Amino acid sequence: LLTVPGSLVVASALATRLGLSEGDALPLRSSLGSQPFTVRGVIAGDLANAFGGQIAVADVFALQDVLGMGRRVERLDVAVDRGQRVESVAEGIRAELGGAATVRASTVRASMLDHVIGALEAAIWMIAAVGILLALAMTFAVISLSVERRIEEFALLRAAGMSGRSVSMSVVSEAALVSAPATVLGVATAWASADLLVKTFSRTSTYLEHVVIEPAALQPSTFVVALVVGVAVSVLAAVGPALSAGAQRPLDVLMDSRASPAGPVVSHARLGIAALAFAMALVATGWPGEGEPGVRLAVGVLGSLAALGIGAGQLLLVMFPHIQAALGAMAPRVGYLVGATMLERPLETSATVAVWAAIVAGVASGLSLVHSVGATIDEFWVALHGPEVVMVYGQDPLASHERETVAAVSIERFRQSPGVVGVAPYYGTEILLEGQDVLVESFATAVLAEHGDLT
Repeated sequence: LLTVPGSLVVASALATRLGLSEGDALPLRSSLGSQPFTVRGVIAGDLANAFGGQIAVADVFALQDVLGMGRRVERLDVAVDRGQRVESVAEGIRAELGGAATVRASTVRASMLDHVIGALEAAIWMIAAVGILLALAMTFAVISLSVERRIEEFALLRAAGMSGRSVSMSVVSEAALVSAPATVLGVATAWASADLLVKTFSRTSTYLEHVVIEPAALQPSTFVVALVVGVAVSVLAAVGPALSAGAQRPLDVLMDSRASPAGPVVSHARLGIAALAFAMALVATGWPGEGEPGVRLAVGVLGSLAALGIGAGQLLLVMFPHIQAALGAMAPRVGYLVGATMLERPLETSATVAVWAAIVAGVASGLSLVHSVGATIDEFWVALHGPEVVMVYGQDPLASHERETVAAVSIERFRQSPGVVGVAPYYGTEILLEGQDVLVESFATAVLAEHGDLT
């Protein structure tokens, strides 16, 4: 195999199909025409089963001589040492070669990998954004309820000499005090489950681009960012209730507690703000015309949540008297009690509606996106090849640059299968042109013209 030019070792499946044994001649076509080779052995096992058994192995230097390449090769794959930047190593190689060869990363692989990582990054940021919005709404509702229950306590503190600013700071401090250990617990949970999360994303990446994502150690910067965001969200949500607690006058609180409760009052200002936010969301998502989809989506989501968070409770105050009358007629004993608790706290009710709307919208949007992508891919194949075509691939069709080939004997079996009226073989390869990977494809257009859709 090493000393005699034109020596080959072939896979057992190929040897069986062609009736080859050791010492037999096997001519192979190359760019120089037909080249004489001699079978020196037969291999079996996993390697021999690759590419449907269409495997032949030769010594690289002997093969270079037979093909008239001297000591030249078509391609060298370079592995970069850990800690080294790929760009720096590539620049060093270019300087050494002096323009004798092209030095670059695989453009097809890089472009597809960028799309995969970009989609994962967008999904992660979307999950984080929804989590922050839910945390804001829920923290605001909880702290507002806490301030409402302790309003007389704050009044007594004000009467004892505490300033309104000190009362507000105490509410904000409590929120920060609770959120700090909660954030630490969240980071610890993330660290414990990071391996499973990475394996899930790695499986997706491997399916598309054969890239295995390695688990990374938790960086100190990640912990700092998580702590800052976690505490900042809670503090931001506590600002409104804290200012409300500090603005209460002791005498007004005591007088209100002795008077009979008048019940919540509809705030037309809040209804107006909610209507404006909802209109903004409608314009952002439904207005015809061009625009950055991500920005329009963000404005639509924020506007909708703001409209619900501000106006849902106020809208219930307007509608519920009529709803309660109908419920009272249908269920005389309990109908008038339905919704009474929600009406007592319209702001907290609005926050609860906004939270659940965000959760349901996120789940529904995710399912709709998955179904839309699947339907779009189906429509693409139908439009390209016609509705009656069955596509047969040797490997994942997305991995076109590493796809296995289908043997001629298999194509013939497809053609002779019952119910098959035509077979359109597809050939594809990639060539290197000025440092870029270019995909070259070939179809059997006569078959497509008769049975498919050439448009």
